[in-house]
Amino acid sequence: MHILPMEAQFAPVNAIVCTDVDGDGIKDILLAGNEYQTEVMTGRYDASYGCFLKGNKQKQFKAVSTELSGFKIDDDVKDMKIITTANNKRLLFVAINNDYLRVFEIK
Repeated sequence: MHILPMEAQFAPVNAIVCTDVDGDGIKDILLAGNEYQTEVMTGRYDASYGCFLKGNKQKQFKAVSTELSGFKIDDDVKDMKIITTANNKRLLFVAINNDYLRVFEIK
């Protein structure tokens, strides 16, 4: 068990992908979520813009800003999956409730 940075706890997380995002041989974590289907009096849980957590050799994770990572999803995310294409490109597909599918290329 590891404590995650504060940025991983801004809103509900509905999707987690654990993979080497930046090509350094160390697993990183991508988180996305929010929750729009709440009671009217409660309001939406929508403080997350997605989160890229860069892993290190000590198995700790540090949040990388959306400006540096390019990973920004401020919608009601329900799931994420990585697909490897025939020419070895890795694509991250992000399923958003009542919206279009988003696709990110992972280096």
